[in-house]
Amino acid sequence: MKILFRVDAGEGIGLGHFARSVSLANELKHRGHLIDFGCKESDFWKEKINSGFPYPVSVLHKGNNEIDFLKDGGYDLLYVDGNINYSLEESEGIKKYVPICMYQNLSDAKVFADVYILPSIHQNSSFFQDFENSTKVFQGLSYFTFNESLYSLKPIEVCSEITKIGVVTGGSDPRNILSGVYKLVENLESLDGIKFDFFVGESYLHKVSMPKSSVYRRFIPFDYRTITTCDLVICAFGVSTYEMMALGIPIISVGHQQSTSEAAQYLADQTESILHLGLYDQLSKASLQSAIDKMRKEEVRKLYSKKARGVVDLKGVSRVADIIESNFNAK
Repeated sequence: MKILFRVDAGEGIGLGHFARSVSLANELKHRGHLIDFGCKESDFWKEKINSGFPYPVSVLHKGNNEIDFLKDGGYDLLYVDGNINYSLEESEGIKKYVPICMYQNLSDAKVFADVYILPSIHQNSSFFQDFENSTKVFQGLSYFTFNESLYSLKPIEVCSEITKIGVVTGGSDPRNILSGVYKLVENLESLDGIKFDFFVGESYLHKVSMPKSSVYRRFIPFDYRTITTCDLVICAFGVSTYEMMALGIPIISVGHQQSTSEAAQYLADQTESILHLGLYDQLSKASLQSAIDKMRKEEVRKLYSKKARGVVDLKGVSRVADIIESNFNAK
C-alpha cells in the first residue's frame, strides 16, 4: 500500500503525535509499504524537512488540503493521527480517492473514519453513538503506540529509596506546568536531599522564563534514558504518562485541563496504575507533599510499577499495523 500520514506537530501541539506516527511508519515501511507524510506548516516540520526527514513530506498551506495531495498521489489510505478536524464536505472529498483511518482523533470528524483506533479506555458508548455502522472501531490501551526510543530501554528496577524525582509535562507545555511544579517543590519539606530533574520538551514554549538549574533542581532536555534513572515521575497526563507506565516508572499524575484530568482519574480508578492528584489548577503543596510521602514507601512504588506495566506494553505499533493491513487490502 501507499499511505499518506497526516500528522501535525510543533507549536502548541507538541511532538507526541509525530513521534508515535514515525514509529508506525517505520513498522509499515519494514513490511513493504510506501509512506508519505502531510502536515500543517510549522517551524518544527520545516526543521525536520530541512534536516533530512526520511519520508517525503507535503506541507499544507492556506488554500490547499489533503485532496490536492491525494488525487494525483496514487495513495491507498489516509492515516490521521490527532485532533485534525474535517467537515462533511472535506471528508467526502477525501473518500473519493482513499479510505480514512483515524488514530485518537477526538474531534467531530471522528465519525468520518472507515477505521477508528482509540488507545484509551475512559470513553463510554455515548462517545461512539454517532459513528456509522460501517466504521470499524478498535479501542483499548493495547493499541497505544510509542516513540521508538522507548524500545531499546528496559523497565526500571524499583529501588528501596527515592533519590531522584523527574517532572515531565509534555513537548510544548502551553500552561507551563513545569515551572509551576518547580515552585511547589521549592516549598516542600523533608525531601532529605532528593534531587529533581525537570525535563524540558523540544517544543517547550517557556524557555526564556525557565528557572536556573542547581545541583538539586536541574532543567534538562527531555531524554528517555535519563528519565529511567528517576525513581518517581510527576507527570502531566498525556502520551508521556503511558510512556512512563510502559517503563514501569511510578507516576504522580496531574491533568492540565478538565478532560485530561477526568481521563487520568478514570485510568487510576480502573487500573490503580497511577496516583492521580486531579486538575493542575487545584494542585497544592500539601497534596503534592502527601503524594510524595506515600510514594516513598518501596512496596507502594513496586505495586504501581507492576500494575502500570500490566496495563500497557510496547507491542501497540505492531497491533495497529496489523489493523491497517487487515482492513485496507494490503498490497
